[in-house]
Formats: sequence, C-alpha cells, structure tokens
Amino acid sequence: PEFLYVAILSGFLVVRTYLSLIIANIVGNNAQNLVAKDWNAVFRGSFAFFLTTIPASFVNSALKWLTEKLSSMFRRRLSERVHAQYIR
Repeated sequence: PEFLYVAILSGFLVVRTYLSLIIANIVGNNAQNLVAKDWNAVFRGSFAFFLTTIPASFVNSALKWLTEKLSSMFRRRLSERVHAQYIR
C-alpha cells in the first residue's frame, strides 16, 4: 500500500511543478503588462492567476495529506516490526 501512496505523491509533485511554472509565467506577464499599463491584460492575467491557484491549493493540500499519511504508515509498520522482534 505504501508504494501506491508514493506513486500518487510523485504524480502530485509533478503536477505542482507544472502549476508552479504556469503561475510564474502568469506573474511575469502581469508584471510586464503592469509596466506597460495594459490594464485589460493585467485584469485577464489576474483572473488567470486566480483560476490557476484553485487547483494549486488543492494539490498542495493533497501533498501535505499524502506526506502525513505515508509518515503514519511507515511509523506503524516500523513499530509493528520492532514489537514483533522484541516479543520474539
């Protein structure tokens, strides 16, 4: 079961990297449009930023949950192994 969680966690890390690149691109374009005083492009960029941060926040929350779940699973398995060896 831990392997499945590690695979899912790896997938979410790839998605977060992709979303981070998109957000960096949007922020860079917004800064460029702000300097150029292209207010319509700034508004569109801000809206795109808003729409991109919604899935990004979900991915970050999922990463945190998966990390804590994996940590708990590994601790439980390690504790059971140590207890089994100690009892033996």
